[in-house]
Amino acid sequence: MGSKGRSARIALGTVFGAAGLVACFVSFAPLEVRLQDGGTNDALPPSDVPKEAHDTTPSILASGQADPSGIAVDTTSVYWANRAAGTVMRCASTGCEGTPSPIVSDAASPYAVAVSVSHVGWTDLGTQGGGTAGIFNKGTDAGEQFGTGPSPNSMAMSNDRLCWSQDGPPGEVFCCSQFSALCDTQSARVWKNDAGAVTALVMDDQNAFVVTSLAGRGKVIASLSVPAPGTPTVVASNQGDPHQLALDQTHVYWTNAADGAVMRVARTPDAGAPEKLCTVGADDQPWGIAIDREFVYFTALQAGTVMKVAKGGGAPVLLAKGQAAPWGIAVDETSVYVTNSAGGTVVRILK
Repeated sequence: MGSKGRSARIALGTVFGAAGLVACFVSFAPLEVRLQDGGTNDALPPSDVPKEAHDTTPSILASGQADPSGIAVDTTSVYWANRAAGTVMRCASTGCEGTPSPIVSDAASPYAVAVSVSHVGWTDLGTQGGGTAGIFNKGTDAGEQFGTGPSPNSMAMSNDRLCWSQDGPPGEVFCCSQFSALCDTQSARVWKNDAGAVTALVMDDQNAFVVTSLAGRGKVIASLSVPAPGTPTVVASNQGDPHQLALDQTHVYWTNAADGAVMRVARTPDAGAPEKLCTVGADDQPWGIAIDREFVYFTALQAGTVMKVAKGGGAPVLLAKGQAAPWGIAVDETSVYVTNSAGGTVVRILK
């Protein structure tokens, strides 16, 4: 990636499924390029005053973590990556008495985390351009890794597919139909962008959406179809430094760190202009994003806040403040989970 510090780009692909959990899925098939208007529907004022929710004081699941970043949750557990310690950790979503367990302890710089019913996946930025990706079988507690090339930044999983993106340039997207060490960068590549990086990835069983750069379009949100690789369809262009993505059945959502906006656009080829759901201060740096049936949840890296906004837009609701560089975010039916990269904590916030 262009930067390995806290300004590095990441996205944990999140999809809200019928079970009410955030999970990660994929899909890829040929599509013709259809460039949509890069404008926005600015129905909201340029800055929305947050409302404060009641009784949402975060509880600490783990402290003393080393630069925690990517995070994911399943029906029982929360998983996150500790970049500086080379570990991927697990804690019961209800708490683990402050003592999480490592499921990976020998990575160089683990970054993104994703979950399926049977596996946990992660990316490892590695050292000197030698990144890897890995999977952990929940049933057998066995893990394996495979080489990916430099800077694998995002990952998403379904029950039978594993996909990740590589920064670049060239930016690349890879997919494997089986969770196996036989997955490699030659057989798994589904798209390559020689002109720019791919800095975020999210997917379900129909499409994948990525953050990338295209000549004349700036930073864009683009759609790919699976399992066959194809040319991406741009659904939003000229965005303000988009970071993380989330996906439901009708829209793709993202945070724009440069202009403080939380955005969405319809996922169809004739998506129309992106909608601005809310804005925070331009210096707040909205970063991580996750969704449930009603709300979009997001972190603001520099402001140290965790907020939510209705999917249709409106004033954001403040869930937590005073956090130390809140990075990754994940949600389940009852709670919001956040990694504080500078504070070394992982917290749970009741919705």
